Amino acid sequence: MTTINIGFCAQTWEEYHALIAKRQAETLTPEEHEQLIQMSDRLEQLNVTRIQALIQLATFRNQPLTDLMQTLGINPHPDIVDYSVSMLDEGKPLPKTQLFDRSLQHP
Repeated sequence: MTTINIGFCAQTWEEYHALIAKRQAETLTPEEHEQLIQMSDRLEQLNVTRIQALIQLATFRNQPLTDLMQTLGINPHPDIVDYSVSMLDEGKPLPKTQLFDRSLQHP
């Protein structure tokens, strides 16, 4: 389960999102661009490791991968993110059915 929960720490996520914002604002320096590429590559590696562990666990449990992900509370559709919960936490009401395409928000 440790491998399934692998990922960036909160501070690294903040740095990553700050670099994405700078890229979208077209204010990213060449050094920051290289840092963003390295962070994106690392995130991709972590996600590959994570999905491999999920596949192994699903196989061990003889359970479909999407069912396992749902049981563990992992979004089986990473390109679609429901931001309504976090928006409500910030006091910004949003219909539960309103979904955003992650590709519009993140690389």
